Amino acid sequence: MVSRKIKFGLSYFGALLICSASGTQYLFGTYSTALADKLDFSSVEINTIGSAANYGFFLSGPFFGYIIDNYGTRKTCLVSSFVIFTSYFLLALTYNKILPNGFLLCSLYLLFMGMASAAGYLASLTAVTKNLAAASSKRGIALGAPLGLFGLSAFILSQINSHFFKSNVYGFLIFVAIWTGLGHFIGACFLVIIPPSPVNEVVVISTKMPLIHKSSNGLDDRHELHEQREICGRDLFQNGDARLLFIAILFIGGTGLMYINNVGSIIKSLYLASIVNHQPPSIIQQRIELHRLINFHVSLISIFSCVGRITSGLFSDVAKNIYKLRRLWFIVIAGLLLLIGNVICGFMVKGLNILWIASTLVGLGCGVMFGIAPTITSEWFGVRKFGSNWGFISYAPAIGGQLFNLIFGVNFDYHRKKYYHEECFGSSCYSTAFYFSSAGNVISIFISLGLLFWRHKRDKIRWRWIRETEYVRYIQEEVVEDIMNFERGGGGSCSTSVDNNISNDVNGNTIDPGTFKNKVHVITEEEESEEGQVVIHKQHGIISSDITEATKEDNEGEIQKLKNCEINSGSSNYGSIPPVKQSLNYIH
Repeated sequence: MVSRKIKFGLSYFGALLICSASGTQYLFGTYSTALADKLDFSSVEINTIGSAANYGFFLSGPFFGYIIDNYGTRKTCLVSSFVIFTSYFLLALTYNKILPNGFLLCSLYLLFMGMASAAGYLASLTAVTKNLAAASSKRGIALGAPLGLFGLSAFILSQINSHFFKSNVYGFLIFVAIWTGLGHFIGACFLVIIPPSPVNEVVVISTKMPLIHKSSNGLDDRHELHEQREICGRDLFQNGDARLLFIAILFIGGTGLMYINNVGSIIKSLYLASIVNHQPPSIIQQRIELHRLINFHVSLISIFSCVGRITSGLFSDVAKNIYKLRRLWFIVIAGLLLLIGNVICGFMVKGLNILWIASTLVGLGCGVMFGIAPTITSEWFGVRKFGSNWGFISYAPAIGGQLFNLIFGVNFDYHRKKYYHEECFGSSCYSTAFYFSSAGNVISIFISLGLLFWRHKRDKIRWRWIRETEYVRYIQEEVVEDIMNFERGGGGSCSTSVDNNISNDVNGNTIDPGTFKNKVHVITEEEESEEGQVVIHKQHGIISSDITEATKEDNEGEIQKLKNCEINSGSSNYGSIPPVKQSLNYIH
């Protein structure tokens, strides 16, 4: 039998392979200008085609999230491999005028390409998230690697285009069709959600620390527990945190996609302005130089998007686990990076010499946002319906992308019509659009900061209430020994006094000592790793400090017996022992 580690390794490899073939919507800028020139599309039409890919990718998220959560990852990816291959193949035939051309037809191809990419992308993230459900402290970096390859796929393909295809757009589109189709198909053969190991419910009670432990930043360490509630469907739409997160991602993702989809038009305008006062090169030389410049900036965006996705996962794990900082700070950082990049491109760039700074910042900002947002979604709203939840949250970049792409396209066409040859020169062609995108980034930053303040304030109130109303003193040694009697099957003092050995609960029901066998385990100081918190090892591997999160569905009866096992204040060699039933009820 193949071990769980080998299964996980193969599944993770499949997720990486699929993600490396699912980010090709960011490749659109590489061939968008060639597509527009050959098929005579306007700026609004070419932006509509680019937006169709984003629509297909982001708006199909809830549908594929539901399919993946209910029907599995492998079948979904097998279907997506066929769809993504067919979409690029038909686009290549249309570009070569083998099939009838039309921007609506091209939009349809890229719409299906985006949907297939979303299916593979969501299946990969869902598999990784569920397979690592127990390792929440490492979830950021675990998701960062496939997300990084997702962002890097455009760079890999743009470099292949530069070195092997150059201006052969038809051949390049055929290659992309084969690359993406095979990537999804081979990855699907390995991708699997590993069933949880059959671990019994275990309650770990420390002899050293109180049941409620205050962390170094003054908040209850269990506040992350409340972020792991299973929220989905209608509850997600009614959740205030989800709505604010959605709006922040809408502006950050929308402004980023505006730049990514239109970087080819920006470069062309700046390039034409740079040669207007000089002897212009031949048309072929212009196309070769434009092709080189566009590939360079697409590669730059892709590289730093990959860096942002990986580093945001790694650094957010460090910030959360060591410095007790919230992952939401990285959404603020992403907004700042996009704001600086948009300001530079819209108001400071007058030539191609410093445009690379804007491309770097936009790629990095988008990478940070798309790298951290799935992790936040899984932690705030749970992993059981992660596919559906992230699918709904993914609506935000699609809506924002269409909004800002439309603003850019209308503004660009307005300035282009001023020239008799319908070519626009210089930054004046598009700078107005960056007023709107910069304002959008400012809004996203304020929303993220407001959400940070609100969650911090809410957790402080929660901790203060816990301290004032549900304070629990140290678990005394005699109580621990009494619980150990149940583990050994010898009965215990589940009664009104720790000095009595009565195996009835407060309702008069007989408690079978075997109920607690393999359910309760007392750790020593050497074994203690959670600093005295109550820890539940859930049957599916999740570790939680909330006594009821482990047993809401499986062992409600056993936990009810634990609740009924009230230990009132009694005398012992160690003094009085406080009642604990009330705190168990609160934790529930």
